[in-house]
Amino acid sequence: PCEHSFPTRRSSDLTNIAHASITQTLVLGTTVTSDIISSNDQDIYKIVLPTSGKLDIKMISSNYKVNLNLKDASGKQVLSYYPGLGNSNTSTTWSQPVDLDAGTYYFTVIKYCSDTVNYSLGVNFTGVYTNDVEPNNSPITAQPLNFNSTPLIGYISSNDDQDTYKIVLPIAGRIDIKMISSIYGVNLNLNDIDGKQVFSNYVGVGYEQSPKTWTQLVDLEAGTYYLSVLKQNTGLLNNNSNTGKYSLGVNYTPVYNNDVEPNNGTLTAQPLNLNSNPIIGYIACNDDQNTYKIVLPIAGKIDLKMISSIYEVNVNLTDNDGNQIFSLRPRYGSDETPKTWSLPVYLKSGTYYFSVLKQNLGLLNTHLNTGKYTLAVTADGQPTQPSIPVS
Repeated sequence: PCEHSFPTRRSSDLTNIAHASITQTLVLGTTVTSDIISSNDQDIYKIVLPTSGKLDIKMISSNYKVNLNLKDASGKQVLSYYPGLGNSNTSTTWSQPVDLDAGTYYFTVIKYCSDTVNYSLGVNFTGVYTNDVEPNNSPITAQPLNFNSTPLIGYISSNDDQDTYKIVLPIAGRIDIKMISSIYGVNLNLNDIDGKQVFSNYVGVGYEQSPKTWTQLVDLEAGTYYLSVLKQNTGLLNNNSNTGKYSLGVNYTPVYNNDVEPNNGTLTAQPLNLNSNPIIGYIACNDDQNTYKIVLPIAGKIDLKMISSIYEVNVNLTDNDGNQIFSLRPRYGSDETPKTWSLPVYLKSGTYYFSVLKQNLGLLNTHLNTGKYTLAVTADGQPTQPSIPVS
């Protein structure tokens, strides 16, 4: 049964009166009261937010036979709730904070029983300063994110699932991403221009009072990339814990390498001349292999020397028929203390391919298996080879 009465309120408690089934503007910071009499009737309130921010909705009623929902101007549902409000003897307060973008919204109170529903409804608003520019929900509308500058302040709201930022590396290098999140759980993805995922991270647990700080180093080839902040799907329409404010900054350090991409196999192998200056190579998160072509005019000994800043990397040497001569794993290199590795090899005359391959550490987001190296080949008694310019 829907037989409930609403507690008597003083006239001073009521700041405005609503009329059922008529849309009226609900001014931020005020309270309205209403009696919904007819079955399946409703009160509709228009709420205008000047900026992004947190809308606090508060309702007092002694009748629980109501459905509350909030929609944006396009009709997209932001919140739908059946609050367990009161009984015939006592009133109950229901409140809900909702993170929203600037815009116009419609809050509806729908009665689904024959008895009169009495309630009071109030809204307060706390604006949030942001400098992300909507819409920025895809690579097509991605907002440019400048390197080595003041972090950008973004906002994931109940009606905004994604913010996407465009970053452009003119040459290969390392980016240092730093995110400070007040969101309980959020995803951060990096994709290249072809949509291939470089990494995907879950960043949690952040609060307004104690934000979560997350950092990531990523070695990348030159190119255009898209960094996306995505709402974590909790499966709950009314869950406001996966929304809120964040700051995002990206620093960039270029690497002046002279390996020529693509050089990922024998068909595109880069020539490596005997007794020439070392090549500076780079293994990136989105570049698993560099292959170099060595031509030995006469049989003899060659000396391979590699200086690696990569924690673990694979190297191998094959002949022109694909037969493996050796496969090794230089370890424990770093930017601060590069690892020096060398090996003498006796070979017949012919063509050989030396490959530097990323070591699979089982961690998609690690930068330990990426970085810079130098590579040189020396050989005594071999004819002088013409220098091949490298762009």
